[in-house]
Amino acid sequence: MNPILIIRLDDYLTPQRSTLPYEDEREMTEDFLAFLDACLETAFYWKDGHHSRLDLRGVVVTPQEVEQALAERRRAENPKEDEDARKLQCQEFKKMSQYLKSRIAASRAQGMESRFLEIFKENCLTESEQFCLLLALAVEYDRKYERIYGYLQDNVGAKMPTVGLGLSLYHMINRKSALETHLKKRSFLWNLLEEPESRRPQESLLSYPMAVRREVLDWLWGDEARLAYSGPLERMAVWIPPVFKWEDMVLGPNQEMLLRQLKNRIAFRQQVMEQWGFGKKLPYGSGVSALFYGPPGTGKTMGAQVIAADLGLPLYRIDISRIASKYIGETEKNLNALFDEAGRRNIILFFDEADALFAKRSDISNSNDRYANMETGFLLQKIEDYQGITILASNYLDNIDEAFRRRIQYMIRFPFPDEKMRLKIWEKSFPKEAPLNDDICFSEYAGKYELSGSNIKEIALNSAYLAAAQGSEITEEHILKALEIQLEKMGISGKIR
Repeated sequence: MNPILIIRLDDYLTPQRSTLPYEDEREMTEDFLAFLDACLETAFYWKDGHHSRLDLRGVVVTPQEVEQALAERRRAENPKEDEDARKLQCQEFKKMSQYLKSRIAASRAQGMESRFLEIFKENCLTESEQFCLLLALAVEYDRKYERIYGYLQDNVGAKMPTVGLGLSLYHMINRKSALETHLKKRSFLWNLLEEPESRRPQESLLSYPMAVRREVLDWLWGDEARLAYSGPLERMAVWIPPVFKWEDMVLGPNQEMLLRQLKNRIAFRQQVMEQWGFGKKLPYGSGVSALFYGPPGTGKTMGAQVIAADLGLPLYRIDISRIASKYIGETEKNLNALFDEAGRRNIILFFDEADALFAKRSDISNSNDRYANMETGFLLQKIEDYQGITILASNYLDNIDEAFRRRIQYMIRFPFPDEKMRLKIWEKSFPKEAPLNDDICFSEYAGKYELSGSNIKEIALNSAYLAAAQGSEITEEHILKALEIQLEKMGISGKIR
């Protein structure tokens, strides 16, 4: 039996630099890989010496090859036999982790942006998930890891690390139980990994080979402006950038109160449901659902954007045309895939024009009615089971099935704006940077023309383009012309003074 080798902080990293920020992402990646090498070298020695549960044997890959590959970063060997070797090694790993966290914090304080860290943050990865992702990414930086993984997994053909290997190594580092390091079905890590074609449904998730998706790698290496997913969500929904904030909206007192209550229900859900134990008292999941209803152009989509921006969550508007299908069972299949991926990625689902999916069920007179009612019932079940946030928007409350209305926690009416609200919307529709003539009287427009918020914003934008084309500031003439165009579009013709 080989003696246990204690890998120490200064074998791979430089303690003297622990308070210094990274110069760039390349230097940070090098430290991440150095930390991974320390973990793998420990696993190799413990495995080869029967000191751990990583007790599989290599077939073709030899220990000498692994030892040579892993020794590249080590500056000195420090073998030591001690009954507390595991505890000592975990302490060293803790020091390494603290070293990385310290340098990352110093880098952020200096304003350094890192796509590596952004992936961790945007996907809400836990420490064990971050470690598994690092394990999978390593083969994209150095092919030596393929042979190391092959040895540790007793399969020379297994060039990608499995979930089981990742969790075993993380367990070795932190000495946590298997339950503490288990990857949940809804783990956001699955969004970043390829679905193996050879994987069978009955196989354990622990045997899942972790290969990072191509588009994730492209984005990480700077080839894409934005990380783009291509799962069911992207096929059936459109990402909406949450550009609006609370101060951009014009709300009535009751409307704003309900919107803030909705936001708080999401923000404090973990505290109330888990820490205070209310989750044990509920028959269904802890998801949050809301219905925004009111005339067109009154701010329903804008309200969803404000909630998403405040909570820092991505907002996706569902494309109902891509969900509904004339083929029996296909609509339910699409909905199931949509809600499953949305749950893994912790997003807000926004069903605009919700009447099409959430309409009242009809009396059954033929097979089409029966299947349509089945789809509605299935959707109701998915809304109840969904652990995330669902926002529905409809112009007509009476069109929504009563069963949905009964199960939705918040029903918020977006009324047509009165004169006072219209004045605020006129004033907010022009950015402070816009060259606006001082003689414009918004109160006159607000009192004379009963327009929705979206109408007013479109008029403001069109007046700006009219002014820009003439090379002048925005004047009353431009606003009146834009107003005339908008009224004609609404079917109201005639000159405006």
